[in-house]
Amino acid sequence: MPPRRCYNCDSEAHLSKDCPNKDTAERVCYNCKKPGHLSKDCPEERQERAPRAKLCYKCNQEGHLSRDCPNAAGASGSDNRRCYNCNQTGHLSKDCPNPQVARTDDRRCFNCNGTGHISKNCPNPTKPKGCFNCGSVDHISRDCPEPRKE
Repeated sequence: MPPRRCYNCDSEAHLSKDCPNKDTAERVCYNCKKPGHLSKDCPEERQERAPRAKLCYKCNQEGHLSRDCPNAAGASGSDNRRCYNCNQTGHLSKDCPNPQVARTDDRRCFNCNGTGHISKNCPNPTKPKGCFNCGSVDHISRDCPEPRKE
């Protein structure tokens, strides 16, 4: 896998977020590696980049993604994936051999704060959405004219 480079100064020693020349560095084009413009404005023909090698986060090997990992046990040697449907280890809920279980007993409704159902199925009227900043029901916090409260 090719090393990552800083978009600010083209160094392989760090990424742009850690660039010591962040404020003074002249930006370098990612396409032609020349200063003075960004790649979206590059006058040169686009350079084809070698596709990044796929890296599996389960076994840390290149060539496949974790969802396609042939080493199902992963790097640790034990398959500790837990199924959200049956709560057993060794498989995920999408591969669960058991029928899907409707789990509402431990969930809480966002509308009435009750248990045993979710807000989509709440028997109570839907509460009006309001502004978390000032409390008004005329708008939401994103559109609040008041200064944001900490």
